[in-house]
Amino acid sequence: MKSLTLSLLVLASAMAPMAYAEPNSDADLMRQAGAFYRQGKYDETIECLKKLLAQEKSASPDILVNLADAYRDRAQFKDAAAARSGDQTQALDYYTKAVEIDPNFAPAYNHLGIYYFQQNNLPKAEAEINHAIAAKPDYAAAYYNLALVEAKMRKLPQAKRAFEDSLKYETEPVYKDKVRAKLSELGFSAEKTDYQSSSYDLFNREDWPAAEAMLRRAVGVQAAKDPVAHNNLGYALARQGKNKEAIAEYRVALQLQPTDFSAAEYNLGQALRLTGDLDGAQKALLRASQAAGGNGALIHNALGLVYKQQKNVPKAIREYKLAILQSSDSLPVVHFNLGLALEHDPAHRAEAAAEYELYLKQAPKGTNAAAANSRLAALQKHS
Repeated sequence: MKSLTLSLLVLASAMAPMAYAEPNSDADLMRQAGAFYRQGKYDETIECLKKLLAQEKSASPDILVNLADAYRDRAQFKDAAAARSGDQTQALDYYTKAVEIDPNFAPAYNHLGIYYFQQNNLPKAEAEINHAIAAKPDYAAAYYNLALVEAKMRKLPQAKRAFEDSLKYETEPVYKDKVRAKLSELGFSAEKTDYQSSSYDLFNREDWPAAEAMLRRAVGVQAAKDPVAHNNLGYALARQGKNKEAIAEYRVALQLQPTDFSAAEYNLGQALRLTGDLDGAQKALLRASQAAGGNGALIHNALGLVYKQQKNVPKAIREYKLAILQSSDSLPVVHFNLGLALEHDPAHRAEAAAEYELYLKQAPKGTNAAAANSRLAALQKHS
């Protein structure tokens, strides 16, 4: 079915818990590595963890998992395919070593599942996270990640059950709220109300005027405080070109659920961009990216469009490349957008042509096919 909200994975991935408690050089290195990791300084994280690994008499699985995470996350910010592949291979090697050392170390399987999700290999992600749950049946974070993977695979009943299991085992109130928010965002309430079921049917039929009318009635009565209903009303309005009204609804949704609602932030950013508020669009999309944990090809593509309109071509190129990496080439339009951005620099015209060719290969009858063919012919003429 066509999704009425942006479905984004925000996988629970933090550095695996370390066993050190006494104040010594090992503990100092681990604290330093954790600080670097949270700041996105992956080179420094890797350096600290390798020093820590060298000091160990035998490699411990928790250090290996943390090292794998740092390589995995650093790969997302590498421009060159070879460099990305190198980091991804290193990550996989360290996850594998952690499992070999301790086949019952649940975080290794959980984090390996995140690795496979970033490769868009959802069956393997699902399998590895299930291994984590088998090793630790009360692993709340693993149930949460499993739910998100299964939602992406459209296994909705299984996803709902995994979210509920995560709630059952989670002890921290802040994380319980996060799970409930994700349930709400993805439409997984205990029992769907009449307006939810009706709106989903109208969205599937792309009957936007009828969806608008029905959701307006809903938010006026039983759904006045339902952030998903306001977000969906905004989406129905936006699909009819009523972007200013859509913006108002997205803002109501975000007032009702101010955190962990990446779909509403993304939708708000898109509507603000279309109305010319580029600064507002950039802020909303950056919040969407933060709520999604940096994941989300659609968000990166939208940010690329904003930066391009702001004449910040290097940032636009970076966002498009992140979108391509995270979509595993399942979003052809990004290749077209990247080609347009690369054309700004004569030195990158060959790369631009390659991107147009990739777009045409993936979407030969796509909306931008004629424009891509035209741009490609012009580039080839000047080469």
